[in-house]
Amino acid sequence: MRYFFAYFVSAVVASLVVTLPSARAGRDLEAYFWYRQSLSEKVEHSCLIYVARVEKLSKSSVDFSVIEILKGDKKLLGDKPIRCSFPLFSLYCGINEDKDARYVIFDREWRGAGGGLDFYGALEGKSTPSFVKDALKLLSGDRHTLLEFCGKHLSSEDKAIAREIDLEFKASTSKDIAAASRKLNLGELRNVVKNEKLPLSNQDLACMLLAYHGNAGDVDLVTAAAKRLAKEKLGEKALIGAVLLSPKKDGWQLLCDMLHDRERDFSNRYNAILAIRYLFPEPPEGLTKKDIAIAMDKGLEQADIADFLVEDLRRWRVWDHTDHILALAKKKSHEHPVIRRATVRYALDCPQKAAHAYIAEFRRRNPSFVADVEENLENARKFEQHDQK
Repeated sequence: MRYFFAYFVSAVVASLVVTLPSARAGRDLEAYFWYRQSLSEKVEHSCLIYVARVEKLSKSSVDFSVIEILKGDKKLLGDKPIRCSFPLFSLYCGINEDKDARYVIFDREWRGAGGGLDFYGALEGKSTPSFVKDALKLLSGDRHTLLEFCGKHLSSEDKAIAREIDLEFKASTSKDIAAASRKLNLGELRNVVKNEKLPLSNQDLACMLLAYHGNAGDVDLVTAAAKRLAKEKLGEKALIGAVLLSPKKDGWQLLCDMLHDRERDFSNRYNAILAIRYLFPEPPEGLTKKDIAIAMDKGLEQADIADFLVEDLRRWRVWDHTDHILALAKKKSHEHPVIRRATVRYALDCPQKAAHAYIAEFRRRNPSFVADVEENLENARKFEQHDQK
C-alpha cells in the first residue's frame, strides 16, 4: 500500500573531470528521499554546497562552473570542470535553458574506492541561491528563528523555495511553529492565503501560521482556502488552521466532513488524518483528545484509511474503541493484510481482555504472522519511546 524500502548508492568516478555519479538503479530512490528531506537535513549530509551555472549541456552530461561556495572547501573540487550525468541530474532538478539560471548543488563524500565527491542533489530557481545562503547562517541557531525566516519567504513564487519551506516546517515541532508564527506579519500572511498565484504549499502553510495568532475574522478566509486547496488534493495545514481558529464549530466540522466523506478522494481524507496527527498531542482549547478519537473511530469504516487510524490509536494508547476495531477485523471489507497487521499490533498493546482473546485466537490460527508482527512492533516501540523523550 504505502510502505517502503531500503536503498543503495551506485556511482562512477572518471579521471579527466570531476564527474559526479551517473544515474543507475537505486538513485531514483535516493531522489525520492532527497525530495522529502528538509534543507537542514540536506545541509547536514553535504560536505560541499555551491552555486553554479551550466557551461555545457549534452544528452548525456551537464558541465558546470562554480560561482560561489556556500559550504565546504573549494579545494575539494580541484581545478577540473564539474560534470554530472544528465539523467542523474534530471532526477533532482530540471535544466533551465536560460543562461542566467543558477543552481545550488549539494555534494557529499564519496565512500567508494578512491574517495572524492558524490553528487547528492540540486535546487534551481532565480532566488534559491540567496535563500539557501541566508538560511545557512541560521541553521546553528534557534529552530523558530529559522522558521520565522522561512515564513517571511512565503510570498516568493519560487517553487524550489516553496518546497524547502514546506519541508522545514514538516520537520519542526508545533511549539517551534507557534513561536515562529507569532513573529510574522498578519497582513502578509493573509495576503499569501488570498494570492492564488503563489505555490499552493505556501497558501496552505500560511493558513496554519495565520491561525496561531489570527482572530475570528480569519475563520472564513482559512476554511475557504482549505476547501479550495482540497480540490488540488492539498490542504492539510489549512485544515489545522481552520481547527485552531474554530475548534468547536466550522473548523472542526470541516475536518470531520473531510475525514468521513468516503466519496472524497483518498488524498483529502489522508490530509485530514495528517491534520489530526498534528492536533492530537495538544488539542486547541474547546477540543479534547476524546473528541478527536471519536472522529477517528467513525472513520474506521473506510477500509482504505482504517490501518492509519488503528495504528494512530495504538501509538496514542487509546483503547476506548477496541470493540469496534476488533469487530471491523471480521468484516470482508477489512480483510486486507495491512489492516490485519495494524489490528494485531493494536491488540498486542491493548490491555483489554477482548484484545487478549483476539490475539490468543489469532496466534492459534497463524502463529508465524503474530510472531512477525511482535518482532516488528518491538522495534516500533523503541522509536516511539525515543520520540516521546
